[in-house]
Amino acid sequence: MNSINSRINKIFFFFIICLIILCVFNFLTSIAYTITKEPVINKFEIIDWAYLYNNSKTKTQHANAFVNFEVDFSPLNNWNTNLIFYWVTASYSTGLNGKEQVSIIFLLKI
Repeated sequence: MNSINSRINKIFFFFIICLIILCVFNFLTSIAYTITKEPVINKFEIIDWAYLYNNSKTKTQHANAFVNFEVDFSPLNNWNTNLIFYWVTASYSTGLNGKEQVSIIFLLKI
């Protein structure tokens, strides 16, 4: 007859084996999403510049613009996606500093 230690050992290792099988299954189902997929940008246009000003307190430049863009984020969507952070980087050249880059950060909640 099996002792209590033997039964506890069988239950414990059965649980560990089931956990390992579930972890492997989770890994295999998500391996397709580890490949880098990029969204499809259909349209991007700047409609109007509202205003551009210098902030004297922070010594930075601020600009407000109206932007119209269509992006297909469906390649990034899977069962585990809740939020998508994306940014648009604008590059322009000035006479004084050479090349400037500005990043605009967006948050998309699915």
